[in-house]
Amino acid sequence: MEGLEGRIVGGRYRILSVLGSGGFGTVCKVQHVTLERLYALKILHRQFQSDKRIVRRFEREAKAVCRIGHRNIVEVFDFGDDPDLGYYFVMEYLDGETLQAHLKRVGRMDLAAALPILQEVISAIEAAHQCSMVHRDIKPENVFLVANRDGTTTAKLLDFGLVTAVEDPSTEWMTRTHSPIGTPTYMAPEQAEGLPVDHRTDIYSLGVMMYRMLAGRPPFTGTTALAILAKHQTERVPAFSEIEPALDVPREVEEIVLKCLEKDPAKRFQATRQLFESLAVAADHADLKTTVALHPVHAWAIQHAPSLATGSRSRRIALAAAGVAVGLVMLAIGAYAFLGPGKLPHPVPDDGFATPEVIEFQDAARDATQPAPEAARPEAVSDPSPAAGTKCTLKFDSRPSGVEVYIKGERKPRVRTPDPLVLDCDVVPPELEFRLKGYITQTVPVSRVELKEKGETLVTVEMNRPRGDFLNRGILKP
Repeated sequence: MEGLEGRIVGGRYRILSVLGSGGFGTVCKVQHVTLERLYALKILHRQFQSDKRIVRRFEREAKAVCRIGHRNIVEVFDFGDDPDLGYYFVMEYLDGETLQAHLKRVGRMDLAAALPILQEVISAIEAAHQCSMVHRDIKPENVFLVANRDGTTTAKLLDFGLVTAVEDPSTEWMTRTHSPIGTPTYMAPEQAEGLPVDHRTDIYSLGVMMYRMLAGRPPFTGTTALAILAKHQTERVPAFSEIEPALDVPREVEEIVLKCLEKDPAKRFQATRQLFESLAVAADHADLKTTVALHPVHAWAIQHAPSLATGSRSRRIALAAAGVAVGLVMLAIGAYAFLGPGKLPHPVPDDGFATPEVIEFQDAARDATQPAPEAARPEAVSDPSPAAGTKCTLKFDSRPSGVEVYIKGERKPRVRTPDPLVLDCDVVPPELEFRLKGYITQTVPVSRVELKEKGETLVTVEMNRPRGDFLNRGILKP
């Protein structure tokens, strides 16, 4: 968008300058015409203003941020439709720089400097997960380091444009032309394949960002987006010593990062709270003081989490898209193995450790899976709910066994692992608590959609000790 300076948006916000432009919108520095307070205003690109799906995604981003309401997530204050410029929303104006800009300047960070930033970002992601949201695009570019007046820094998580409901298999993982689905350098293997994503997908991306901060480079680089995706699928994550033998990162911290980067989601941390607590213990072992805590999310935000109801047609669309995408990604991996690096389309800009957005390999899948236009789309028919009294079974795999299983908020345990928990399908709780004397209490979300479809699901949990040897505590698998 050109010639924006000086224009009044929504009758209240005067545009002072353009701060930047992304896949969906342009962000401007604005001033309230009456209060004279500075804000950041995001305007949806003109070519998307008539696209109902994109407009819904734009509105969803604003609503998601407001719903969570966390000190480490950028605040949204207003949303509107300007007669001339179209849809926009208003955010707090932040003074500072992105983590990406900071890393480009300093190269790498020592643990003492990286730890508070990581803990604040993890705290923000944990809050989103409590509201049944997956961010799907965690990367240094979406973390803003706010310069406070007292000289300290506060990390703020940005850009919830790709946020999705954690339990909704029909969520649009695929986007239209020139609209990113994620950033290859920071994408989990299952996200790259178009498979269903959940909170563990964000944990993988957090692991990539932690690796980049501490090692000075991401675990996988390449000259093309597809080459990077292929490495996420097939290659082992290099140890820090392989990157730089003299790198001073405690072994406990490296093990935490590598656990986040497991290709199998079941082998990663099963909740961001586990990751947060493990980092806190590692910091204590390294004699580093931490003042960041997990901030509870207001009960209203959890109660009004995104609707998880899905229609049969949308589920077929999502599964078809996933099938096509898996084939395309596997084809890309085969091409990478045959041709070698640097021979695939979409070269990565030579600007350090660039984070290209996937565009090309989506197009063929999109042609095969694009839903009918809004006007021609038949009314969705919801899948029948389980009959009243239908039972669903939760099976447990815990380390160690004998862990007491509580429905969150109840005072008495329902069962001890590995005994299964049988409940009515229509009253399955969104979260369970696992308690065992001498271990940190763990909270694990439950996939109600999967339960309703299959009648049973497996819940995996690893109990962590607050003190003692790192492996013996059960935080890390030997």
